[in-house]
Amino acid sequence: MKKLFFTLLCLLGTLSSARAEEEFQFIVSTIDSESAMVTDYTGTPVGEITVPASVVIENKTYNITKINGSAFLYCDEITKINLPDGITVMGGSAFGNCSALSSINIPSSLEALAGSLFEYCSSLESIELPATLKRINENTFKMCTNLKTVTALRTTPPEIKYNSFDGCPSDMEVYVLPSSLSAYQSAPVWEDMSIKALNVVSSNLNNSSNGSISTDKTAYIPGSTATFDITPDEGFKIGKVTINGVDYTNKVTNGQLTYKVTGDVDIKVTFEPVDFIFTILSENTVSIAQNPEITITGEVVIPPTTVINGKTYTVTTLADGAFRNCSGITRVDIPSTVTTIKGSSFRNCSNLESVAGCGNVTSIGGNGFDGCTSLKRIHWTNFKLEALAGYLFNGCTSLEVVLLPSCLDRINEYAFAGCTSLKTIQLPSKLTKIGQYAFSGCNLEKIICLSLVPPTVVSSSAFSDETYASAVLNTPYESRSDYATADVWKLFVKNTPTAINNIVPNNSNTSSKSINLSGQEVNSNYRGIIIRNGRKFIKK
Repeated sequence: MKKLFFTLLCLLGTLSSARAEEEFQFIVSTIDSESAMVTDYTGTPVGEITVPASVVIENKTYNITKINGSAFLYCDEITKINLPDGITVMGGSAFGNCSALSSINIPSSLEALAGSLFEYCSSLESIELPATLKRINENTFKMCTNLKTVTALRTTPPEIKYNSFDGCPSDMEVYVLPSSLSAYQSAPVWEDMSIKALNVVSSNLNNSSNGSISTDKTAYIPGSTATFDITPDEGFKIGKVTINGVDYTNKVTNGQLTYKVTGDVDIKVTFEPVDFIFTILSENTVSIAQNPEITITGEVVIPPTTVINGKTYTVTTLADGAFRNCSGITRVDIPSTVTTIKGSSFRNCSNLESVAGCGNVTSIGGNGFDGCTSLKRIHWTNFKLEALAGYLFNGCTSLEVVLLPSCLDRINEYAFAGCTSLKTIQLPSKLTKIGQYAFSGCNLEKIICLSLVPPTVVSSSAFSDETYASAVLNTPYESRSDYATADVWKLFVKNTPTAINNIVPNNSNTSSKSINLSGQEVNSNYRGIIIRNGRKFIKK
């Protein structure tokens, strides 16, 4: 057997000059042609010491595989010991009575802990038992009076002597794999301890946690794969993700990050505000709204879809007050996926000048564009909208051009109230009802009604007195008498039919398409003014 005094500097701490002269050295002996063991030491080991994985003796390298029994017995100034993987044996009492020892790692190459191995290590607070460990012998942790946490990584409980933890705190907790919880809770000796499951499945990070989790070994198992769920608060998205200072942002998928644990985990996430907030409405659809955390300016393009937790949803709805009071918006582009615009969606967007899209919108809530004082043009001729809600364009003082959907059936109260720049309005042929104050405060100069039947006007308040006195009311030629006698419509002083003249009588039936003055195709039984092949006729 060859023996070597192997010198290794330890952390000397606050040694006196006299003690510093006592150089600490491991005493190493060979076991066979490839391995060696630490048998003893010279000098005084103080603070943190590290046992090397190998040593060179007479120009030959030997792997350290064993710590001899009692090798560090009564070394009461060692505070931390770092052991290399590859150690397969640690003899009895090897670290016994190391009263200052607070931290030591058990190599994963070890299958058994010898008797009295850590006896009276009264400063030891936690210990991690590797998955390879099969047996814990008598008095291994006897009188470790501060040992509060034991992490056992073996899936099946190691064999344990009844007195292995004699004298340890009564509230000591043993953490095991979640799948092994019941096995430990029913195993001999272990069953008398407080057994808990390790949190190795997932941890959630969000704005409330300040985007940071700092864990110790009792939370994540070295060598395992931890999954982090990163969930931004409403109105935020994931910014930058780091683990132990290394950028992992690009490895986050659908709000999850998997990470192979090698030791302590210090994960930090920054969260950034997003332009829009999405709310899931159904299995495949969401509503959209502004993020109150940011200021939206200029052109806003509503996305047709969004991805939430890896699933794609279709944007179908603008939420109640979605962009209310967003005074910086100048234009909105709404995709064809949107069918519903809730109430007050753009209320008081004072700089909004134009709205594009909306082709498939079937419902717009009240006050939708109320107070949009810069809105100049509404071109909705092809929309599927059947009603204009109350106060929809109330106070839109710059609104000059309004082209309404041909399928529009109702204009509700105050819909265009206070639209002082609106001079001309064409009411579609299917319109049946106009609510009170619908056009109050408007300076209308011309109203074109395409409906053959005069729409019901709830009250004369629908139009201003000045409108009745000065605005020109154009109606279908064949309906001129109906408008002249209908409630409210009869109040218009300048009630004139549409300006079509040079009408040619024609009662013949041909295959050519016939259009009435409302732009509707009519059949051969229709009587009245028609347009066919670019010429005007009257059928009697």
